[in-house]
Amino acid sequence: MQEASIQILNHHRHDWMNDLQVLYGYIRMNKPEKVTHFVEKIRDRMGMESANSKLGEPSLVFYIQSLRTITSAFHAQVSVEGDVNLAQLPVDRKQLSRVLIGIIELYRQAAETAKTDIADLHVTIRKDVQALEVDFTFDGEAVMSPDTAEQINKLIADSALRRTDNDMTMKNVKCMIEFSKG
Repeated sequence: MQEASIQILNHHRHDWMNDLQVLYGYIRMNKPEKVTHFVEKIRDRMGMESANSKLGEPSLVFYIQSLRTITSAFHAQVSVEGDVNLAQLPVDRKQLSRVLIGIIELYRQAAETAKTDIADLHVTIRKDVQALEVDFTFDGEAVMSPDTAEQINKLIADSALRRTDNDMTMKNVKCMIEFSKG
């Protein structure tokens, strides 16, 4: 765990150094419009990382931060819309975290098995008064095997999540947990 933490910190430090070098280059070339655009991009990434760090379940936060260190053709991005803290919701946050991590890992394995060009998975987590919603949007040439699709569906079925879509390709999987009224 400590070695993984160090690897994640080193990767983030490396990314920040790259960002600073790019900014320095734009400044030296007198390209203020590029500096502004690049700083906005950094600010957006920091906002996303801040929202992810407030999810309220350390194992999920750690896993999401580690996704940037995975070097493969698979890229995963987790976006939290609004203020979502699993510790403050009527859900089993540890079980939900295991399920979300398991689903992301199954998508990663499917992408790596297919050995195609880059595959992107975008996970969106949002909540309102009545429910927590989680969407998985997979963009890549990899075709989900029936076995992998079944494993994803089993993870969902064995949790508090319920699918709200009918996408058999598993490219746009939408799930939710409805909060009980009362």
